[in-house]
Amino acid sequence: MLIKGSFKQQNILWEVYFKSDLYPEVSLEIGSSPDSLFGENQNFQVYFSSDAVEVTTESPEDTFQPIIKHSATVNLLTKTYIGQYFWSESPIDIRVEIFRNKEIIFSGFVTQGSYSQSYADAYDELNISCVDYLSVLEYYNYADISHNYDSYKTSATNVSFQNIFNNLLIDGLDFHLGKKSSLYYD
Repeated sequence: MLIKGSFKQQNILWEVYFKSDLYPEVSLEIGSSPDSLFGENQNFQVYFSSDAVEVTTESPEDTFQPIIKHSATVNLLTKTYIGQYFWSESPIDIRVEIFRNKEIIFSGFVTQGSYSQSYADAYDELNISCVDYLSVLEYYNYADISHNYDSYKTSATNVSFQNIFNNLLIDGLDFHLGKKSSLYYD
């Protein structure tokens, strides 16, 4: 699945990309002009809403907090139900990237089951919640110990953060640009 779109707002070019292997046959372009929703030329079935993209930073309670998480919300207007493409069993199935003037400002995943859609008008608003790569670590099964904990405990070894990140981020961060990201930690 590749659902992508771009729009310009106050001389800022915004680009949004959703990618997943769950629905390989789905390729959808998001229209950029919500003003022409009710016009005669309706080439698109999905548009960005007027408040299309919001990226927020978790405000740390402690000044010295080493990890600051980010989240994003993408708001779309749709005539056809597309919510099924944003549902997955795994928290890392649907990747999202948001660019502002060709620079990436958010990279992460669609939060499981966190989209909402009202049913009031001809065009419904679809709100898609996303979390960054660090936030999704809480869902990650670090050693796959779901089967037999006692047998795993006897053969347990140390796992470094590099092992965890390499296993989790095996596809790299920049799926749109085709670059493999590097991992540096201290």
